[in-house]
Amino acid sequence: MIIGQRTKIRAFEENDAILFNKWRNDPEFSKLSFGEYLFPESLDETHKWCNKLIDDEYTRFLTITTVDDRVIGRATIYDIDWRNRNCSFGSSIGEQVDRSKGYGSDARRALLNYIFHQWDFRRVFGCFGSYNMASKRSHEKVGAHILGDLKRMLFIDGEYYSLVHYEYRREDFQLEDKTLW
Repeated sequence: MIIGQRTKIRAFEENDAILFNKWRNDPEFSKLSFGEYLFPESLDETHKWCNKLIDDEYTRFLTITTVDDRVIGRATIYDIDWRNRNCSFGSSIGEQVDRSKGYGSDARRALLNYIFHQWDFRRVFGCFGSYNMASKRSHEKVGAHILGDLKRMLFIDGEYYSLVHYEYRREDFQLEDKTLW
């Protein structure tokens, strides 16, 4: 388990799929996730999606909770490159009432701390939709460097948006308390 100041990050558990299914069927959550959920999804389909991520040797699928263990989101570390010491990651907070409260930034900071100092990785990459200002603010607050964007890459609600790419560099990331894990 990885512990932040306000969040914990733990391995996915089967019963987490119930909330993940609820979120994947929420149009607002789908928009924040690049509009990737185009059709309603059954709980069985969500279980299959989760298990596919778990079975991928280059992916770590994780659950974000509050410090009192209430499930509030998910995080995925993917494209793990052990040889070159880099990876990509993404995260999301599921319920609208939990967004814009610092949970995402706290979980991101704790996860980056772990990746940089336990795995000794050099870079972590990711992306967000240009319309997602909360994600942009959170990444900037945690120390992301914007690399550029792919214009008109995402088609959501009848409009095209850019896909903004970012990176975190180990040399720019402050070592936080090693007792967090």
